[in-house]
Amino acid sequence: MNVDVLVIGGGMAGATAAGKAADSGREVAVVRRGYGATALSSGAIDIALDPVRISDDSWSDSSPVKKDLKELIRRNPHHPYRTIAFGGADPAERIVGIIREALDKLVKGFKDRNLLFTGSLDSNQVLTNNLGTYKFAAFSQGTISPGDLLKMRQARLLFIGIQGLSCFNPRYLADSLLGFSRRQDADNVQVTDFILLDFPGYLRSSNILPAELAAGLDNQEMAKKLTESVKRAVGDQDYTHLVLPPVCGLERSFQTLEGIQDGIGRPCFETLSAPVSIPGLRLQRAIDAYLTGKGIKVLDGEVVSFKESGGRIDEVILNDEKSISAKSFVLATGKYIGGGVVKDHEFKEPVFDLPLFFNGERIREIFIKELVGNSPAASHPAFSVGLRTDSLLRPLQEEGEVIYENLFAAGAVLGGYNYLTEKCGLGVALATGFVAGKNAGEL
Repeated sequence: MNVDVLVIGGGMAGATAAGKAADSGREVAVVRRGYGATALSSGAIDIALDPVRISDDSWSDSSPVKKDLKELIRRNPHHPYRTIAFGGADPAERIVGIIREALDKLVKGFKDRNLLFTGSLDSNQVLTNNLGTYKFAAFSQGTISPGDLLKMRQARLLFIGIQGLSCFNPRYLADSLLGFSRRQDADNVQVTDFILLDFPGYLRSSNILPAELAAGLDNQEMAKKLTESVKRAVGDQDYTHLVLPPVCGLERSFQTLEGIQDGIGRPCFETLSAPVSIPGLRLQRAIDAYLTGKGIKVLDGEVVSFKESGGRIDEVILNDEKSISAKSFVLATGKYIGGGVVKDHEFKEPVFDLPLFFNGERIREIFIKELVGNSPAASHPAFSVGLRTDSLLRPLQEEGEVIYENLFAAGAVLGGYNYLTEKCGLGVALATGFVAGKNAGEL
């Protein structure tokens, strides 16, 4: 196969890169070995969070997204946001512009898949999740965004649990959110309560998978039965919002939630999700439809070798021995989940054997304990390991030389940032994917 641009990786970064390259009139293909971190994502798109927020327990001290971006770029000289904004008079404004354009293109395509994202590049939402905590994020899926805690005043929330769905404990979630709310200056949430229901048609009372319920709720009759069950249980109690598990369907989640909301007569929303994530699968499916809708070939396979000459990559060979040649390539393979970075006796980028860096220094053999904190909630340095690039997102050697003139990188395979603590995972994927795709398409 011969194309103009080949993108390796099919998550948010790869899809953004492929779409932007295709907008240049180029023939584009995507090769992926399977779903990665995007399919496990929570249902939100996080852009940035101020690294020096006063307290993780405070919702009201959330600052504008642009200000958070400025702080990230100012404090971290190796951050990909800073790399792609190189030389600009207002780096944060440039990043906001890139993300806005990238989102506009993707979100319009997602609407065809019944996936709506709402939010703003001006301020973060505060959204509860199914772990009993909450998250700051600029955008979230339309079934989740009505649960923005910052917009609530004296809310009375009822958590709806499903018997056998172990990943959503309504009693714990209600108690946890009320505890967080009592630490706030504003009275966002006044009361939380819970009920536990049987899911219509399910005889099992344990080990029900989120995907089972999501598939069931894609059926309008099943969704109607659940609505009736919730309505009977709630009765005329004065709850202002109903909080649902993040399982409201894969194909028609927004219609399902609207139907439940209309049937009960009060606002409803899903929580964000930890893996395994139905909202993440919705996003991945929407990405797949977006790519095929733009005429981009999507191939399942793994790149096992490549050929290069004169400082350029000529072609890659897949595990089924098929070869794909291209004028330019985008590497968007993710980090540990997607396999873009692997750790054996040393950290390695497995596709092109590119050098990896930590805080600007080449990293080779290192005991993993040196890059992992003692607490699960710690800022683990291992998440900052990745490629170093120039401002065009071309990977660099240790001496600062471009390795291959026609290779660009995007997303979590890049080093220099910690997407967990800096709350910028999908934001970096969007921004760097857009820039990498633009540069690859223009080559």
